[in-house]
Amino acid sequence: MEISHEVPLCMLEMSRWFNDYDYALVHLFDSYPDYFDFYKKSIEMGRTVILDNSLYELGAAFDMAEYAEWIKRLNPTYYILPDTFWNTDATMNQAMEWMYKYGNNISCKRMGVAQGNSLGEIIRCYKFMSTFCDRIAFTFKFAPGVINDPAFEEFIHNMFTQSEVNTWNDADKQAVCRYWLLLTLKNYGVIDEAIEHHLLGLQNTRGLVSISQDFPWVTSIDTSNPIITGFLGTRYKSFGNAGETKPETKLESILEESLDDHDISNIKHNVRIFRNIVDPIKADDPR
Repeated sequence: MEISHEVPLCMLEMSRWFNDYDYALVHLFDSYPDYFDFYKKSIEMGRTVILDNSLYELGAAFDMAEYAEWIKRLNPTYYILPDTFWNTDATMNQAMEWMYKYGNNISCKRMGVAQGNSLGEIIRCYKFMSTFCDRIAFTFKFAPGVINDPAFEEFIHNMFTQSEVNTWNDADKQAVCRYWLLLTLKNYGVIDEAIEHHLLGLQNTRGLVSISQDFPWVTSIDTSNPIITGFLGTRYKSFGNAGETKPETKLESILEESLDDHDISNIKHNVRIFRNIVDPIKADDPR
């Protein structure tokens, strides 16, 4: 699984040292020309770049017309189609509108997000997206209709002790839910293993090693988790399936911050441990 961590502006150049690919947020391009230039240079260097529609940061996907113009200017490897949190019909409608207006004029690879308020809706959205997208993404936080699914509750009961579950916070449960969702889609024969899949964000690392080991078709993940936690003074302590939870702080709140040597040390430590959690083999990576 390839890893990319979103970073503040002062760490952009450094990030190429530890990121397997580069992950850009479109809403920052206009305000921070140097931010755009960094990703443009990454493309020229032959690095993979994924462009996000900034749904998580803005609460709604970036304006379609402006998004199309930035895609043409950057020419990323992948761009994420406009989508709506937990809403299958809205996400599918946005995708159809996008394809009608811009799909034939943009040659970059498309990434669709399987959104929905229930397991059935996510499956429906997944099947729709897989017909014309090069990669499918899954969010890190699920709607009540998914997190409260009786089948998920049964999965928890069968896989974990009650004493262990009692120690979880909401982010722990959400992280386990993503593993259960991927496992269920695989067991139902929904997953198209011929295409690649992406994990959008990560608030908690619980279950991540299982995803990496059990689902080779999940080929990439992006998260600012190690960066934010390190900046806030927290060094990862946990390995394996134990969870490291990121505060609700968004990257943009520290985007222009200067980092001292202590901050950088914390962040480097967390990046290394995160790489170990995703894939223990990568722990030997000199990065």
